[in-house]
Amino acid sequence: MTIGSIGAAGQVGSTSKAKAGGDSAAFAEILEAFKKEAAKTPAERARDEVLRQHGLTEDGYRSLPPDQKKVIDAEVATAVQRVLRADRGKGFKGARSAAAVSPGIAGGLPAFLSA
Repeated sequence: MTIGSIGAAGQVGSTSKAKAGGDSAAFAEILEAFKKEAAKTPAERARDEVLRQHGLTEDGYRSLPPDQKKVIDAEVATAVQRVLRADRGKGFKGARSAAAVSPGIAGGLPAFLSA
């Protein structure tokens, strides 16, 4: 092993560490974006999609004149209704249906929590 190869190995190692730090930062950014998106309601996602289709950001929407906002708002309402219709019959719709589906649930809470 020569001194030159040790230097090159050290340089590669530091580059790998820098890259790993960058990958870590990129992963954290992606994870944060995912969490933010996952926290949105279906109605919020539908609204975001309508704005995206019109090439608008939230700031762009706010700067629209009232008559254009009404058009966008009507499209958002239609998109939200579509989402709500699609979601009917999927999953639980509240404590009463949860209690009916699972006898261990009283008032929407597991039996050990409702005691």
